[in-house]
Amino acid sequence: MKIGIIGTGWVGASVAISVLHDGTARELLLHDARGAVAEGEAMDLRHGAAFYPTAEVRAVALEEMNDCDAVVIAAGRGGGPGQSRLELLRDNAAVARDLGAKLARARGIVVVVTNPVDVMTQLVVEASGLPPARVLGTGTMLDTARLRQVLGRELQLEPRSIHGQVLGEHGDSEVVVWSGVEIGGQRLRARADWTRDREVALGTEVRPTTRSGWSPPRSCAGCCVASGACSRCRGCRTARGSRASTAWRCPCPRWWARTVRPR
Repeated sequence: MKIGIIGTGWVGASVAISVLHDGTARELLLHDARGAVAEGEAMDLRHGAAFYPTAEVRAVALEEMNDCDAVVIAAGRGGGPGQSRLELLRDNAAVARDLGAKLARARGIVVVVTNPVDVMTQLVVEASGLPPARVLGTGTMLDTARLRQVLGRELQLEPRSIHGQVLGEHGDSEVVVWSGVEIGGQRLRARADWTRDREVALGTEVRPTTRSGWSPPRSCAGCCVASGACSRCRGCRTARGSRASTAWRCPCPRWWARTVRPR
């Protein structure tokens, strides 16, 4: 597959290394408004070629992205302390519209990561004119992954054995559907050791929020980064989770025909 990544900041660079390690990409194209950054990332990834399946990695002009099987949009500004994802709309909407227009001839799918991701996805659809089925947002995939990890830790179980969903718009308004969480076919709420109080406590770890006067729990990665609580590794925590969910979004011939991937 030929995969393109637009934006080589924390998230874009993390997605790049993830798709290389997965063997998803045979050709990986990188683009950034800061051309030297994209060139540097491409060079760095090429130097690690002995540790992942063979792939050609290079920095390219934006126009070349139209020939990719999948294009990941990770360009735009990240959030600051106390700032909601919707407040990023003013700056990132212009980026989404511009990139969407330039991807109007894209032959593959487009995966949007830039926040606020649900709004950005719609803007890319409108600007590109591509069918909505070919422009996907990562949505609440990362939040759902956090839910499974948190429950796995709490119940001492493998996260992949836990099935549940976080629904809605990625951000402050999303909802954990506790009534639908299952473990081995059994409803979580049917467990004798489960209480609604635990849902309230764990929900704060899963749902990012920017409510004023609220201090994020240490394990809420998105809030920790945005609030500056993790100044030592600012920006890296959500990038690692985002890379996994984004790489999983990219169609892979080994899995695509038989894997159900929520929109």
